[in-house]
Amino acid sequence: ELSLLRRRLEELKLELTDKLTAFGTFVEAENRSIQEASDRIKTAFASFATGFLLESCALIWAPYMSRVGQTGEPMLFPAFGLEMTGSNFTAPTRRDGPDQVSESQREFIDLAFRMALMQVSSATPDAATLVIDAPESSLDAVFSERATDVLARFGGSGNSNRLLVTSNLTSGTLLPNLIRQSFSSREDAASRVINLLEVATPTAAVRELRDQYGAVYRSIMAEAFAE
Repeated sequence: ELSLLRRRLEELKLELTDKLTAFGTFVEAENRSIQEASDRIKTAFASFATGFLLESCALIWAPYMSRVGQTGEPMLFPAFGLEMTGSNFTAPTRRDGPDQVSESQREFIDLAFRMALMQVSSATPDAATLVIDAPESSLDAVFSERATDVLARFGGSGNSNRLLVTSNLTSGTLLPNLIRQSFSSREDAASRVINLLEVATPTAAVRELRDQYGAVYRSIMAEAFAE
């Protein structure tokens, strides 16, 4: 029985070696593919990130070595690093983790990177789909305006991109501005804005305060198309 287990172990080792070799070949090919597109990704990211944040933001090609499992040989994996200016230094500085930027910067750096990847990797650059939860809670009024401009440009009527934004009913300017810049008229907005107060299963708060929620919703739509 021990001999059978040993033979089975050797078979599994050979199978693991074959799979690691195949995976290594796959990662190597993906490394080459991503590196070939890295300059275009960097350019697209810089455009989106600067539009969001105003800071000078740049990606750097920074692949890293990592072992697959406990016994595999280290492999080189594709990755980008971030360099960004800040309030106390004008030269771009390497940021090694999410705790080295603010909450709103984290969200928009992530968004800019996703948008850059979609723009570069899509067969049709203006035919991507972006789904986000509106980050209005971490934005001040000025950054809200800039975020609106970039998002509306990405999902605007001049291209085939699809932008789906979910949001709570808030008193900020993000929603009215985004609605105003994304739709040509009240009728257009009414046909494409999904009011979950009407179609979703109501929470206890909605059941109790439906009139107030409805008033806030109507106020946002009115502000979006105020003369």
